[in-house]
Amino acid sequence: MRTSLIVLLLATGAWLPASPSAAQPTQEEVFRSIGQNVSEPVDSRRVLAVVAGVGGVIALLVVLAHSKRREGRPKTLNHQGKLLKEVLRSISIKPAELKQLKSLAQEAQSRDENGPDGPLTLLLCPSVLAREAQRNPRTLNRKVLGGLLKRMGLLRAA
Repeated sequence: MRTSLIVLLLATGAWLPASPSAAQPTQEEVFRSIGQNVSEPVDSRRVLAVVAGVGGVIALLVVLAHSKRREGRPKTLNHQGKLLKEVLRSISIKPAELKQLKSLAQEAQSRDENGPDGPLTLLLCPSVLAREAQRNPRTLNRKVLGGLLKRMGLLRAA
């Protein structure tokens, strides 16, 4: 118990004698101190450093808020172009055949709203490809599309 009392006295500084400087300043001394502090020039470097620090903190908060908001959005999974490239890598198709498929799909889409969405639909649905090839015999290059239809097994070799 005695040691805790000694620690308490040391921590609070109660053992120190009252100093004469602890007396209350007069009103005149207070006004003089305020006048000296106001008349001193402001260090622009300190002000600029504080403003830069506050700006940095605000910029950091904006970046963190933006990154949290971006994580919440799901990534787009349905991209026709990427899917078409992936399918074309796995099958052997010539550029001329792809061009014919694109023009055939575009022609079918302009004629009918329920037509194939693109060349990928024509590749994945051979029955739709055969139907659209019969509907548009004038716009097709028969030699190019015939080779594709033969490889897909939709056209018998003559």
